[in-house]
Amino acid sequence: IWYFSKPGIVNSLAFYLMTISLISTFFFNANPLIKFDGYFILMDYLRIPNLSTKAMEHIKYLFMNRVLGMTQQTSPARGSRELTIFTVYGISAFIYRVSLYLGISAGVYYRFDKLLGILLAVPALGVFVVKPVIKGIFSLIQRRNEIRPRLAGVAVFGALVAVFAGSLFVSWPVNSTYSCYVAPVNVQKITVPLAMPVKDVFVRE
Repeated sequence: IWYFSKPGIVNSLAFYLMTISLISTFFFNANPLIKFDGYFILMDYLRIPNLSTKAMEHIKYLFMNRVLGMTQQTSPARGSRELTIFTVYGISAFIYRVSLYLGISAGVYYRFDKLLGILLAVPALGVFVVKPVIKGIFSLIQRRNEIRPRLAGVAVFGALVAVFAGSLFVSWPVNSTYSCYVAPVNVQKITVPLAMPVKDVFVRE
């Protein structure tokens, strides 16, 4: 209906319905990085149960073993296939979730209400950043005797953090250009009696 209809209320309603349905279906419900339908489809396709939990455990292993040198930490990955899947999925899911909540909070803060944006950002930061960091720090303090930092791991981890932090300050374009249809707001409909001719029409812009 949107494609074949002319500009007007029907065309606009069809456009909004199409875009909202498309965004809701593909970018959220079909997104495998959050636990909606797309996640369970991917999990069944890969034949790996509890993919998200195992991937997060593997990321924790990479940090504690490859960066901090804690050799007693083990990974849930069995074989090179699962190692690759857990690494790619774990990093992607973590970055996506943090970026999603921060992006929503920033959008509300700058476009709508600043107080509401802060109220949204604080719980998101608390759940996804502050709480895991504090929990991780206490765990590392208890196991501080096992820490043997690895130079290569520290360098790679620092580079990843720098790239992610730098992407938050990238200036994205805020202007977009779209084709549009311009029509008069006030339209005066003139009717004439049946079978009566119209001799002259005077129009003034």
